[in-house]
Amino acid sequence: MLPIPVILVGLDHPNSYDYMGHTYDDQIKFVGVVESDAIRRQRFCDVHHIPPQYQFTTWQDWLDRPPFADVAIVMTPAESRIEIAQHATHCGYTILTEPPLGKTADDVFTLLQMVAPKTIMIAHSLRYTGFFRAAHGFLKKSKFGKIRSYHHEVKIPYADFVHNYVRTPNQHREAWLLSQGIHEIDLMRWLLDEPAKIVKRTYDMLSFTPNAAPLDAFPPMRCIDNCPIEKTCDYSAIQHYDQNQATNHDAITKYLAKQIALPESVEEISQQAVWGDCAYHKNLHMIGNQTLEFTMESGVIAKINMALHAQALTRSIHIVGEQGQLKAVFAGTGSTIIYTDAKTQKDNVLNFRTEKLGLAHSMMGHIMKVVRGETDSLTWLEDVIEAHYWAHIAQSADEQPVNIESYLDPST
Repeated sequence: MLPIPVILVGLDHPNSYDYMGHTYDDQIKFVGVVESDAIRRQRFCDVHHIPPQYQFTTWQDWLDRPPFADVAIVMTPAESRIEIAQHATHCGYTILTEPPLGKTADDVFTLLQMVAPKTIMIAHSLRYTGFFRAAHGFLKKSKFGKIRSYHHEVKIPYADFVHNYVRTPNQHREAWLLSQGIHEIDLMRWLLDEPAKIVKRTYDMLSFTPNAAPLDAFPPMRCIDNCPIEKTCDYSAIQHYDQNQATNHDAITKYLAKQIALPESVEEISQQAVWGDCAYHKNLHMIGNQTLEFTMESGVIAKINMALHAQALTRSIHIVGEQGQLKAVFAGTGSTIIYTDAKTQKDNVLNFRTEKLGLAHSMMGHIMKVVRGETDSLTWLEDVIEAHYWAHIAQSADEQPVNIESYLDPST
């Protein structure tokens, strides 16, 4: 079986690394790249042996050529993804793109109207894990009865949060409800399988200013400059990058993806570039912990809590039905799904080890089968678009309930 030819569009997204260095068991072959940074582009081409005629600095230059790949993975900033996806599908490419798409719910709706069905897939990688597919199967096959409540919590580690949303330069920084929360909303939509009518968002605020530092320390500009609180600071670049390479693998690989043209070694991160800057000198006031409350069509209240400052990334979901309940904890080697029958009180327990090669690897294996015509995608744009609407609407909901239908169609 020949590998599927793929072009990667954009190398400076936090998740680009998930695609850059893997061969996916020879299922795909990178045959082209679009990247404006010359050093990043050349390093990628050296790894994947891409000839000069398939190296492009802009997506317009790429699409001026006749199609030479089956799939385009779009990893550019959010505001450009819609335009690129629209033009690339018209050129005959199948698209896999990171969410979010565009800046508003209207942007997403416009894209849907302009492209043919089953041409754009969204990288909602959680749907492709064996863990959440098993949870989805429990809900479909077990005696669950009418669902009465849904509670979903994701905990974001210190290192991931400060790397992606504080130290990341402005041109790459996205609202974390849209970049992170959209995956949680999509997972809820898929598991509950019903529309939402109303959404409300509550949140607290975080300040990253010198005056907000602990103990009135007024830290120096960089963590290595004899900072008096560095050893106990939750946002220490030295701790995140230099000393904890094994436990902060995600933060380090995302650094390498974003700044592949900068320091050669991870040890240099805290000494060069923005990643070694003191978080409290970023002068940011930003939304922190968030809770989304959805009123579903059936009347069920579904809550998603996004909590910052955990030590490890974990997700937990608790769904209560009239005839049973499901508890799912997605947390590395301790991932577990428990279905409890309400009548017998007997537990059905499944233990999981999360995919060693990462979420993207599970997703890519499935998507290559889609491209070969062997199965259908779990995340076609038209099948996941509601979650994108809801995320954009929630982003604009300032602690007041918003009627989703009226937001999308003010005449209703």
